[in-house]
Amino acid sequence: MRKNFRNRFLTALALLVSVVSFAQKTSAKDSIVVKKDTVVPLKYNFRFNQKANLFLNNPAKTEISYDKKLNKFVIVERIGNYLIGTPIYLTPREYDEYRLKNDIKMYFKEKVDASNPNKKGSEKARKNLLPKYYVNSKFFESIFGGNEVEVIPSGQINIKLGGIYQNTENPQISVENQSSFTFDFDQQISASLQAKVGKRLRVTANYDTQSTFDFQNVIKVEYAPTEDDIIQKIDAGNVNLPIKNSLINGAQALFGVRADLQFGKTTIRTAFSQQNSQSKTVVA
Repeated sequence: MRKNFRNRFLTALALLVSVVSFAQKTSAKDSIVVKKDTVVPLKYNFRFNQKANLFLNNPAKTEISYDKKLNKFVIVERIGNYLIGTPIYLTPREYDEYRLKNDIKMYFKEKVDASNPNKKGSEKARKNLLPKYYVNSKFFESIFGGNEVEVIPSGQINIKLGGIYQNTENPQISVENQSSFTFDFDQQISASLQAKVGKRLRVTANYDTQSTFDFQNVIKVEYAPTEDDIIQKIDAGNVNLPIKNSLINGAQALFGVRADLQFGKTTIRTAFSQQNSQSKTVVA
């Protein structure tokens, strides 16, 4: 009797332990945390029904080196640390032609990209479509402080062209003169030009057909040498002569030539010009 009771007790205890362990495993499985997807989102928002071509940049990089022993330029292409293709050997003359051809190609590519409004940075590139010019002369560089010439035009031109037809039924006028046709032409120009020659010469020009006075159309040439030169500044075109003195009044809106000279601590300002304005003082 006691032996049967003990067997039943051990069986019940074994069943209880197995149920508790199974419950612990089930709760452990239920408590598993699901990690979120860590995939980096795409740079562009593609649609599921979108169709287009995929353009990738060329991963190859071109390296150019000079071999003194052979007196030739070596052009190789690499992808990472691996060489691809066959090296190209060019003489100095052939390399100059190769460089000129590539520069012309890149220049026209930049201008075509600038004319495309969908290209990034095209708005800034359209502001200056003219190339920079270089003068290969030591004498030119010594005068203007550089060999670079840059011209930046801006503005707009509006041209109106039309015709006016008139027909007057007046019996007192001959039939040939009762009708007339004339052209109507009008233009509006608002343009400015800024040019820089080296580091010392600047040219500024503004022209507007709608300006009220002629002196508002400005053209000015400024030449500024170094600080150690006797000639400190030379202006030609629309200039002014400011004088900080109560005895002698300065002049504005002048057209001519102005020069600033310096001898040690003595400064001389001279102007040879024509005054395009008048000043009057009215006392009430």
